[in-house]
This record gives sequence, C-alpha cells and structure tokens, in this order.
Amino acid sequence: MKISINWLKDYIELEQPLSAIVEKLTMGGVEVEEIKEVGITEQNIIVGEIVSWEIHPNADRLRLCQVFTGTETLKVVCGAKNFDRGDKVALALPGAVLPGGIQIGERKIRGERSYGMLCSEKELGLSDASEGIMILSKDAVVGSALSSIFPKDHILDLEITPNRSDLLSYIGIARELAALGSGKLKALSFLTHQPFEIPARGFGRLTIENEKKCPFYSGCLLENVHVGPSPHWLASRLKASGFRPINVVVDITNYVLLETGEPLHAFDADRFGSFDIHVRDGRLGEIFVGLDGGQYELNESDLVISSPNRVEALAGVLGGAGSAITDSTTSVLLESAWFDPLSIQQSSTRLGVVSESSFRFSRKVDPQIVIPARNRAVELLKRLTGASLIDYVQSGTLPLEKKGIKLRKKKLQEFTVCYWPEEEVEDKLRSLGLTLKAKTEEMFWWEIPSFRQDLEIEEDLIEELVRLKGFSDFPSRIPSGFALPSQAEKEWDKVLSLKQVLASKGYHECITIPLVSDDEQTAKLSLSNPSSIHYAKLRCSFLDSLLSVANTNWRRGNKEIKIFEVGNLFFNIEGVVHEELSLGILVAGEMGSLHWMEGRRKVDFYDLKQIIDYLEDKKGFFKEDRRYLKEINIDFIRGLDLPLPCFYAEYSLEEWKKRKDEIPLYRPLPTQPSIRRDIAIIVDKEIVHEEILKAIGEQRVPFLETVELFDIFEDLQGSRIAQTKKSMTYALTFRAPDRTLTDDEINIIIVNIKEELKKRIGCSFRE
Repeated sequence: MKISINWLKDYIELEQPLSAIVEKLTMGGVEVEEIKEVGITEQNIIVGEIVSWEIHPNADRLRLCQVFTGTETLKVVCGAKNFDRGDKVALALPGAVLPGGIQIGERKIRGERSYGMLCSEKELGLSDASEGIMILSKDAVVGSALSSIFPKDHILDLEITPNRSDLLSYIGIARELAALGSGKLKALSFLTHQPFEIPARGFGRLTIENEKKCPFYSGCLLENVHVGPSPHWLASRLKASGFRPINVVVDITNYVLLETGEPLHAFDADRFGSFDIHVRDGRLGEIFVGLDGGQYELNESDLVISSPNRVEALAGVLGGAGSAITDSTTSVLLESAWFDPLSIQQSSTRLGVVSESSFRFSRKVDPQIVIPARNRAVELLKRLTGASLIDYVQSGTLPLEKKGIKLRKKKLQEFTVCYWPEEEVEDKLRSLGLTLKAKTEEMFWWEIPSFRQDLEIEEDLIEELVRLKGFSDFPSRIPSGFALPSQAEKEWDKVLSLKQVLASKGYHECITIPLVSDDEQTAKLSLSNPSSIHYAKLRCSFLDSLLSVANTNWRRGNKEIKIFEVGNLFFNIEGVVHEELSLGILVAGEMGSLHWMEGRRKVDFYDLKQIIDYLEDKKGFFKEDRRYLKEINIDFIRGLDLPLPCFYAEYSLEEWKKRKDEIPLYRPLPTQPSIRRDIAIIVDKEIVHEEILKAIGEQRVPFLETVELFDIFEDLQGSRIAQTKKSMTYALTFRAPDRTLTDDEINIIIVNIKEELKKRIGCSFRE
C-alpha cells in the first residue's frame, strides 16, 4: 500500500523525521519496501495560461503558443495537441531544471524562438507515463509556482501482512504510528456514528436474502449530482496512493476507501432502474458484465447486488457496467455494506478478479467503520458535486461482537523475561485502542477494538507489548546449557544433506508448484475452489512437473538432463488426505562430453540405476521406499519435444528421514596385499544379481573384501550352457589385515563358498 506523508498528516501530528518513522514501522512489523520523493521544488516552473496558438510556420506537427505568465506573454513552441485557448498549463521558464537534470533555456526550434517549455506529468516526475502536456484545473492561479500545487512529498510503499487488515487505510497507519510513538492522533469528527439529518423514509425496497454473507447493507440516494473531474487536491492524493482518477463521484468512493478502509460503491441511480435492491446468491449460469468489460459466469457461491432487471454488482468485488457512473449521471445510489470475508475471497479467486474492494473485504473490514465511511462519502459528495441526500435505506445488523482477552502478569514476565510496570502495560495497550475492563493483582482483562481482529489470544497481547517496546530494548542473554537439535531439525538436515549429495553427482534441483492442471486422473486430489484449470489438482507424483522442466531445457539446448525434486506429494487413502515428503529423479537426453575419442550417447536405464544403487547402498534408502523405477514412454505424452528416452524414479522419504544414519567409521589404508579369485556361476535366468550377493554375504566369508560382477554370458544356441541358464562371473577380493594370505587358505574358502551357493540357489560352476 502506498502512503503519502502529506496526506497522512491530516490524521496524525508527526513528531519524528521520516527516517525515524520508517525505522519505527519496520521494527514494528510493517515493511517499507520503497521511499519515493515526489513533488516540485523548482521555482521556475509556474502556472501558465494559453492565450492563443497557431501551427508552426516551418513544422506542421508543432504549435506556436502564446502563454501568459501573470506578468508577460511568452512565445513557446510545443509538440503536444491536447490543449486549447484558456487552458492552464505547467510552464518551465528559461533557467528551470527538470527532474533528470534537463535544463530549460531560450532556443530556436525550426526557425522560431521558444522561451520555455510546456511540461507533461512525466517530464515533471509526477507520473510514470503521460499523454500530452499537463492540463491544470481552472482555479489554478496564473503565475504561481507549481510547487504550491504539487508540494514536495514522500511516498512510502508498505507491505501489509494479511492479518493486519486495519493497516489498509490512512487512519489505520496513523493509529499504528501513534502507538509506535511517532506522533499524536488528531480528532476526526466523522468517525463517530452520527445519524443523517433526514429520517429514512425508504425510497425503495431492500431485501437481504443471505444474511450470513451480508449481515448489513445500506443504500443512500443522492440527487442533483454534477459529475466532472475531481479537484486537484483529491486527484493528486489518489495518484500518490496509486489510484487513477476517473470522475469526482468514483474518486470520492476511492478516497474514502483509502482513508477509512471501507470499500464503497456508487451506482447511477437512474440506470439502476427500480429501487428494488436484492442482495442475493448468484444463479448457476447467470452472466454478469463488469466495469472492466469482462463477462463473468456466476454460480450459487457468488453474492450479487441485483435490481429486478439484472445483476448490478458482484458484491464486494466488482461493479457492473450497466449502472456505472458516467459524465451524464445526475443521481447516485451509494452502497455501504459489510460482506463475509470467505464469500468475497471465494468469488474473487474463482473468477480471477482482485480489486481494491475484494482485497479489503476478504481480509475482514472493521464493522464499526461502515456507517462513518458512508457518512463521510455523503458529506464529500454534497461538498464537491452539489448533491442533495434525498433518502436512504438500510437493513441488517453489523457484527459488533465485543471480544475480551485476559493478560496474566506472571505469563507476561515469563514469556519476555522482563519486568513490566503496570503503567507501561496499560499505556501501550491503550495506545492500540484496547479498553481495560478489569484488573486484579494477577491479571488484566482487555476489550479488543473491532479494527484489531487479529488479536485473539493472550500471546497476541504479549507480542504487541514486545513490538511496541522495541526488540532493541530487551537485554541480550546467552542461553544456559546446550540445546539438542529437535527431530524436525534432524530431518531437515538429513534432507539437505541428500540434496547436496545429489548435486555433487551432477543432478540439478527443481522446485515446482504442487498444483497441476485438471485432467481425468482420479488419483489426483481436486481443489474445491481452484484459481485456474491449470492449477486445479494436487500432484501425486513429480513426473509431470519434471517432464515439463526437462522439455523446457531440451528446447533451450540443454541436452544432458539430470534433475530431481524433493517436496510433498498428496494421496487420497480411504477418503483421508495424506501428505508425504518424497523424492523424484529424472534423467533424459544425452550423456558424455564432446570429445574425439568418445562422443555423446543417449541416456539409458543404467544412468539412473547408478544413482539408485548409490542411494540404496550408501544413503540408507530401502527398496520398500521406492515407488517407481521405470522408462517413460514419451510418445504418449502430448506437448513433449524430447526425442530421446526418459527414465524416472520416485521414493517416499517419510520413513527414511526418521532413520538414524550410520556413523561413518575410519578404516586405515591396507598394509597387506590382496588376492583375487574369479568364479563363474551358472544359474537360472530368473536369478538376479541381488540374490547372489545376499547368498554370499550371509555366509560371513572370512577375509572377503569385495564382490564384483564383471561378466554375464548367455548361450542362445545352447551349445555351452543350457538356453534357460546364464553365466554370471564374479571377482572376489580377499585381504587379511595383518598378514599375507596363502593360496591354500583361499582355495578352501572358495570351495566353501561354492558349496553353500549350491545349497542356497541351486547353481553350478564353469571351471
């Protein structure tokens, strides 16, 4: 949210310099993202009046203008065409310096001398873009310095957290700064609930059909409205806060929104038709045409404001084109209401429309400000448009429940490890708008104001006290003892170590969003209120996301694709949603380097199997944790450009992350020689390498250091070994730690190994 310091001073007497205010806000939890200095300080830029103009005699695209400065008439050449005689303009006199260091002087332009420059808002640094020169209001005084109209100001761009909806207004920011000690709040008469001078006669019928979504609705009828551009002070304040001025009626509703935080909406009462106002649920398939020109298909979850003829507004989100304020509007129906935050959030998200109104309503507007904001808007409409309040209707009750929170003195001191005088506690919480209802020796009982709906429990009050006191005011302490890492910290470190290991093996980590597009796969969990069909389901595998990443890399020339992702996958197990930390690994494309001795090759299954074996042998992965280990048939996947094979593996990390890692043991380098023996084992083709390793390992063979498979032979003709058999040749390495082994010792060990293998897997041997 953008805040103008000059405008802010209407609500608070600031007692600190800007740097201190920024520091207070930042340390108080309100991040200041940017500080921008705006306004005009150059005194040689004045208000001028166009007396006359003619086409430049030597350039059809230029105009030769006579501009009155209040004391003399100057000739100025200008390329813009958005002005006419009598317009008030910004004139930079010779000697003026514009933002960016541009110096203005007398000079000839296509043969005609120009004594200054007519400026646009962009050239003056008042706007990021502009069309033509800036036209000032008719009441601007000719000859006066433009700095009197656009004084120097500072704009703070604030990042407001979702829980602090009270800070989405100038009054909210002023209240926060006062609590932080940066100034004193000014008394604002319009914040009180003052009834209108006229009694409500009920100019029409108001029906709230869904009181849960709309507990309160009010409509004011104003006539004799004169619509036109807003006065300069109003338009400039809106621009400073990032709003585009439209017309005086719409600008007043936006002004009150920024001032109080209560979104209002103005309908053209004549175009609204019959004053039969219905606040109701939308109908399935009902079409609504918004102010933005978009057509929206509604359903029963949407709340709408309707007349007998059509939907006039999507409640709390967007006004309708049919009853929009135009230059010909003479009567206005002003809406002020309180809408349920969840309903507004759902409609805004489903339809993809985020407005300033929906942004505030979805974060819960202060119920106490609804009527004062309405009265404030009516007052401004009377003053700026000459409108007369004819009548008003309202229905429902504002949700003004009073909430109380107890604050125990003992708990406050235990949490903060600091002594708190009662006077300090009371002063700080009162500065936030809280009311002390009761006090004992052990505790306080505080009533929470309606605008601080984020305060719900005792810890919230403690947090506010700490925030207001300032973190720097708490003494630093060195914790006693040694804090052991928690289970969550151990699991985090283990996962981080896994990522580092995979990165060291040449794999790149991917981070993709867990939402995937809508499809016919029932295994994926569907969102009840998706923001888009492209983000309608929760993933149950990393495969789609990693294939998309691989495809993008292939298109951009990265041919060697080794990627992985660690994240959560979601499963529906007997109607219960389960979230599991998982690992997905994908290899695709080509491997190897461009070299004259060794060219690039297509990836194969063993490129993936290599990392799988490492994880299961060295990193504590179990085969039972593995969900997939397969080749992907990319021919059946639409939109992929990968012409080469893809291989994918996936593991659940839920059990793995809880297991204790084996402590690595130091082994000294061997000092004795090794002896190698090869054995060729003939087994059925169904026997796999893992079974043989297990059969040898369970024998606990003495002095056996390594077992390596280095050859597999199958005889398709059956001349050497049967066609149903295969020969697997292993190299067995033996070594004693303290002496040299003899051939006789090894021969006896080999005989024992063979005999045991015959018993376990029914094999024979090639000699």
